[in-house]
Amino acid sequence: MLYLRVLVSQAGYSSVLFSTDSILVEMFKVRMQGQYGAATDKRLGTVVSEMWRDWGFRKGIMRGYWVTVAREIPAYAGYV
Repeated sequence: MLYLRVLVSQAGYSSVLFSTDSILVEMFKVRMQGQYGAATDKRLGTVVSEMWRDWGFRKGIMRGYWVTVAREIPAYAGYV
């Protein structure tokens, strides 16, 4: 039987991997939904390029990554 510490650390690793993918989808989704209904709505490619240009990779596209990881670790540990 695996120890609880090992299971929680495995949940942490899986949350890091999952968050890498989901943070990208969430960041772009929020940006796209924030402009809903305006006559000047931008396409996804424009939103991505503006985020990259204005903020870069770490402070723009991956913004909120570690907060998401910290939120997901207890959630993944609960599945164990």
